[in-house]
Amino acid sequence: RLSKLQFCFRGTRTNQVDRFVTEIKASLSVTIIKIPPIKFDHQRVLRVAEALIDNQTLATLLIAMNDIGDQGAKYLAEALLFNKTLTTMTVACNQIGNEGAQHLAEALKNNQTLTTLELMSNEIDFDGVSYFCEALRTNQTLGKLSLQANHVGDLGAEYLAEALLMNQTLTELNLGCNKISNQGAQYFADALKMNMTLNVLDLHSNEIDGKGELHLGEALQFNQVVEIKGLSGRFTLQYPRRV
Repeated sequence: RLSKLQFCFRGTRTNQVDRFVTEIKASLSVTIIKIPPIKFDHQRVLRVAEALIDNQTLATLLIAMNDIGDQGAKYLAEALLFNKTLTTMTVACNQIGNEGAQHLAEALKNNQTLTTLELMSNEIDFDGVSYFCEALRTNQTLGKLSLQANHVGDLGAEYLAEALLMNQTLTELNLGCNKISNQGAQYFADALKMNMTLNVLDLHSNEIDGKGELHLGEALQFNQVVEIKGLSGRFTLQYPRRV
């Protein structure tokens, strides 16, 4: 039985999309779909999204480097309102901004199956982050969120830290390459003293120096669960975890 479907270049793009959509709708066994970088236009994304509504087996959708933009994100978000099987969606490098983030966040308020959402290398700043934070206050299924290489900054870090005080589901948060400074580290340190659900916080390639690491290291005295990635460890290790 076919379990993985990869969209490949054969014939015209229109014919490819026709075959691809037909396969998604008809398949009773495909669980993973990978769409390589072929620069979908909005109409093609819409057709794929419509196929997702009908599909009842797909668990993973990978659609990276296709510049689907905010409109494409809207179509995928609408599909999430109806699809009951998708657990992982990766839409990295797709020129998705705050508007697209809002659509996806709204879908998360109602979707009860998605556990992993990866939005690396898009154009989401603190406004877009605020939409996800609102969704995280009520969503009870999302376990992994990656906003690596966006524009989160310290304000976005503050929003996310506040959301962590209420969310009891998220276990992994990737915020590498987001220009988060010591102030953002302080926000997370305060939140991690209370949140005992998050297992991994990835802060690699930010603007956190020894001062920020000290804040996070202090939080680790209270939190026996979380692993903070991307720091030097020279300062966080000064604070042994309490047993």
